[in-house]
Amino acid sequence: MKYKKAVSLSLAVIFIFVSLSPVCAGSNGYTLGYIRGQQHAREDGGGQGWMLAGGCSTFFLGLIGGGITLAISATMEPTIPPVRLRGVESREMEYQLGYREGYREEAKNTNIKNTLGGVGIGLVTLLIFVYSSY
Repeated sequence: MKYKKAVSLSLAVIFIFVSLSPVCAGSNGYTLGYIRGQQHAREDGGGQGWMLAGGCSTFFLGLIGGGITLAISATMEPTIPPVRLRGVESREMEYQLGYREGYREEAKNTNIKNTLGGVGIGLVTLLIFVYSSY
């Protein structure tokens, strides 16, 4: 009974700390850079070349070609356009690291998704081409 007040005060402090931690984490330079990098990668779009590569390789080489293209798109590191880096280089190092990581991760995901879409389109086109010739 005599510890009841101390336990409730401790729980209140823990609750406040846990509820405020996402707010405090948002002010971290790395986190802000990471989020901004993801936004810029989404704005830049890209990945249409990977869609074309996935479609063509699947159409001409079958699923093996599509698989190879998918593996290449998953292992290649996307490059950040120099225009995007100009505004980032003046920021602190944590922000720069977060920006680069966020941009590359988002761009790589976009490339993989577009490659998969191209492989699907190439496969459907190949099947239509093969079955229409019968």
